[in-house]
Amino acid sequence: MALTHLLLVEHCKTATKGNLKHWRVEILAFRDDMGAAVDDAHVLLGEYDRNIAKAWKSARREAVQRLAEYSAQAAGGHSAKRYRRIIRAQLPEDCPYLVEHVAAYDPRQDKEPRDDIWPPGVARVFNRILGTDYEILPGSDRRLPWERQGSRGGSV
Repeated sequence: MALTHLLLVEHCKTATKGNLKHWRVEILAFRDDMGAAVDDAHVLLGEYDRNIAKAWKSARREAVQRLAEYSAQAAGGHSAKRYRRIIRAQLPEDCPYLVEHVAAYDPRQDKEPRDDIWPPGVARVFNRILGTDYEILPGSDRRLPWERQGSRGGSV
């Protein structure tokens, strides 16, 4: 699910280049699937907002579980249960991503889903760790939790 992977990119401080490359490929594949669905039924274009809102709760729940597992693994194999509560409190309750960041496709403007549109926090992680050069649009910039504190330390 694209939303889960966006959360993983933005919030997993132990992510390796390999993780990020994999998650990027997964997000692009989800976008292609969404684009194919819209091509088959243009009425779905108007449903992006509603579908993303519906998918958010399960995406957040899955991201909490996976981030807890990554944290437990990084801490030497402790139980993921002890990290779930902390991570659940750190992730936003409401979807922070714009429809155009998740879907990256409007058949009225695009021939296919775009691979250069990312939420600001995700673009920042990709740019810093993968060496990409994704644009971060003015006014949509928001700092990552560890950037507000001035380091990449902390949990998750």
